Amino acid sequence: MHKKQDNGNKPKKAHSHADARSAAKLEKSSHRGVSRQTKSDTNVNVKKTRKRIDSFSHAIYENASKIFQHLKGQITSSELPVFEDDLERRRAYSLAFGAKRYEKVLDDVLLDSYFFSSYFKFETYHKHRVMVLLIDYQQNGFFFGNERKKTVINEADVLPDIQEIQEALISHRTKLRAALARSRIRDCAISVEALLPKEEQEKIQYAAAQPVYARINTLKTTLDEVLETLKADRFSLEAKLPEDEEMMQGKSFCRDEHFENLLVFSQEAKFDLHGHTLVQDGHLVIQ
Repeated sequence: MHKKQDNGNKPKKAHSHADARSAAKLEKSSHRGVSRQTKSDTNVNVKKTRKRIDSFSHAIYENASKIFQHLKGQITSSELPVFEDDLERRRAYSLAFGAKRYEKVLDDVLLDSYFFSSYFKFETYHKHRVMVLLIDYQQNGFFFGNERKKTVINEADVLPDIQEIQEALISHRTKLRAALARSRIRDCAISVEALLPKEEQEKIQYAAAQPVYARINTLKTTLDEVLETLKADRFSLEAKLPEDEEMMQGKSFCRDEHFENLLVFSQEAKFDLHGHTLVQDGHLVIQ
């Protein structure tokens, strides 16, 4: 009787050990899951802290059109838009000056494609808006940014006039492309820039060779912090600005001799600089 009882107890004991091992494994896996979830939550929170502007927003186009009107002498300086964000300001002014520089080219494209014949009210009431939208449209290969990203603009950010012009340009895309191609063939222009008057082409070439100046925003950071960040991102600090500014190449930069919080970058570093976190976060302000 005693032996039978002992034999009967053995499987129960083994079963209890198996349960204990399973419980231990479950506990470990649950701890790992919690720790992973905590890490992922932390990462999500870190990513959310950074904010990027939408460089194709309707508000930027609208502000750029007002700056274009000012360049044409149609409105006074008191009517110019005020910007809270430096990147928005730079984007709007870039569009306005681009539209002014290529005004004759854009006018020829609009005329040859019969755009205003199809949308006659735009020429009378919204030509300044058409011009800044068209220069951006052309420079992006006749696509708007929100088309490429396939994003839907928030209804609160939609401006009806800008929306209507965008839709008109998109529907007229093929004719606009063809008109620009005919202009280039007619003038034997290898690029759109070659359609500009010679003096304008010389200005562009001169500007392209100039170094980029960036001011350190001491309200948000310090010179040492900026230098440390740039060096970590493989920017090369030179002892001084070369006599020939065109000698600066790659991701090289130096401190300005006269202004303590001003840095000078090579022209080649321009594209790396514009997308850098220091510029995006307002620690460096490109002049």
